[in-house]
Amino acid sequence: MHYLFRGVREDEFQERVLKPKKQGAFAQHAMTPIKTPIITGESLESAARNHQYETIKTSGVSTAVSFQSACGYATKQGTKSGIVAVIDRFRLTQFGVYEYDVTNCGDVRKPEDQEIILYTKEGEPLPSDIVIDWISIKAETWRDQGSKDFEKTKRY
Repeated sequence: MHYLFRGVREDEFQERVLKPKKQGAFAQHAMTPIKTPIITGESLESAARNHQYETIKTSGVSTAVSFQSACGYATKQGTKSGIVAVIDRFRLTQFGVYEYDVTNCGDVRKPEDQEIILYTKEGEPLPSDIVIDWISIKAETWRDQGSKDFEKTKRY
């Protein structure tokens, strides 16, 4: 799929930049709960597993293949209006951004999200040039907006 989507935090939208919650390389030691296969040392796989727990901060940025999934995150499942960033996957390598498909870590907590974690070598904010659009999602209609083709939704 050509695009990735992210339900963004308010600070990300205001600054028009996607930011990880932690700086540094996207590699970590395994944390509890430890799943098999056990990976020793810092690794992408451990960072991806850890990333799926909100209490563990990583330098990755969550995105989804599914526009509807991103709409759910943007609106906190319809409790507030939100914004979805549209990311052009073809621009990622050009700007030094890497992808990690969470299904590769062997422990996917929410497979329906089809999560792709984006990261840079140093864990800095992602270059703004990879975001091609910011879409407004209304709390009361997020399910309808999410199920439509994102090409037809209201944009900023």
